[in-house]
Amino acid sequence: MSIAGSLENVGRDLRQTLRGFRRRPAFTLAVVFTLALGIGATTAIFSVVNGVVIKPLPYPDSEALVTVIPSAANGAARNDFSFTPQMLSILAENGRSF
Repeated sequence: MSIAGSLENVGRDLRQTLRGFRRRPAFTLAVVFTLALGIGATTAIFSVVNGVVIKPLPYPDSEALVTVIPSAANGAARNDFSFTPQMLSILAENGRSF
């Protein structure tokens, strides 16, 4: 099969598809809306992932940033990630790593 024959088939299929879209405008609207919604959602998700995960943070030595998670006396991690003023003062006094 030659390239010219393939292009002719693609052109024929495209014309038939456009004729079908003209005959059913509600279906055409649904297709365009679905494509627009999918492209928009993908763009939004990529923008968030790019800004949060892919790009480095705008701090010097950003790869050295850490997360401090409070734990109970028995070593189990707590579910709430809030620090009380007392916890911060204990961490400031006893923390040697920072």
